[in-house]
Amino acid sequence: MAGLLNRILIGVACVSMALMASSPASAQFGGGGGGGGFGAFGGMGGPQINRQQLEEYANLLGLDADQREVAQLMLEEYIDGVQTAMDAIREAGQKARQEFQETRDPTVFEGLREIGERTQSRMRTLETQFMSDLKTLLTPEQEQTWTKVELVHRRTTLLPRGLMSGERVDLFAIVKGLQLDGNAAQEVGTVLMDYELALDRALAARDGLFEQGMALFRDNNFEALEGHFVKARDASTRVRETHRTYARRLEAILPSDALETFRTEVNRASFPTVFRESRAERALAAARGLADLSDDQRSRLEGIAVLAARQIDQVNRRLADAIESNENNMTMQSMMRMGGGREGADRELFAEKRTLVDRTIEQVRGILTESQTAQIERSLGSEREGERGRAQQREGGRGGQQQPQRAPRREL
Repeated sequence: MAGLLNRILIGVACVSMALMASSPASAQFGGGGGGGGFGAFGGMGGPQINRQQLEEYANLLGLDADQREVAQLMLEEYIDGVQTAMDAIREAGQKARQEFQETRDPTVFEGLREIGERTQSRMRTLETQFMSDLKTLLTPEQEQTWTKVELVHRRTTLLPRGLMSGERVDLFAIVKGLQLDGNAAQEVGTVLMDYELALDRALAARDGLFEQGMALFRDNNFEALEGHFVKARDASTRVRETHRTYARRLEAILPSDALETFRTEVNRASFPTVFRESRAERALAAARGLADLSDDQRSRLEGIAVLAARQIDQVNRRLADAIESNENNMTMQSMMRMGGGREGADRELFAEKRTLVDRTIEQVRGILTESQTAQIERSLGSEREGERGRAQQREGGRGGQQQPQRAPRREL
């Protein structure tokens, strides 16, 4: 649950707590975890508007070519401003760490909170200014759509700050991937309109509590933070339940050929570390796609695939239930005691899943020849390279820094 722990800390302390992660004392919180960890400032450490978002806003507003060109120049200026602000805080953090290594004096970190607060304020000012400038480009007719853009912008910027599994689901993105048309698209669109307004209210309430939590943290009022943490957690629960309520409404009207895909994508968005495609499933898909399989090999692989799918789905659902139970009862004190590690049932279930995946891969290996196994390894290696390339493109689109590549690990 390292990603959850990071997001909870960020929800309560946000940028201030993120800055403290550069101090050795913060190691107990597992600051290096995924899902919006400290280094990313909980989704607040980089531009809140990227090129893809600007394109969406431009389409909603019906901007012409000249307006789009000016908006693009404005976006580049905004991204440069955010990057300058982030460079300054990174340099301050690096300097403090270097001084600590030389002096072992923890007071070198004391100034980072104030610098971080100024940086946060600067980034918010840049974001507000960009949106204000974008609005000045509009004709009176285009301004009538501005409220819609504001809804989309708030959803895009506030959703990533979620605390809990299932809180950062975006039903708009999932439905878009279904590529619906005709009556189905119209019916779904009506539900999404209601969802957009309900979600905006839930996000606004949650964000208000986050801001209050930041103020308590700045005042070092940790006694009040414990109670406030529970309120923020409950607000996060309401956001998650908003997603689930409207997901059920959508399931009731989606065409049958899109329903299973929708449910799968909602599960993956809700519990990405649980429902993402496993090594075993990727290996099976690659093996079943080999052109030189014998009839016997193909039949045996199909049997393994059916059994593995059922077993993996069962353990995934138990994992999701265990994680959600832990999150629903999380307090600030219990979170800190955990120190970023998995606990209880979910730790055991993750171990059970690893065993199941490894056993399935060994079964696949036992069916294939050496040359067939080599083909699968090459295929999975190319797939991983493609995933890394797409991830780097996404980072570039957000104006962020690319992460160093990792060597591919052996799948079979």
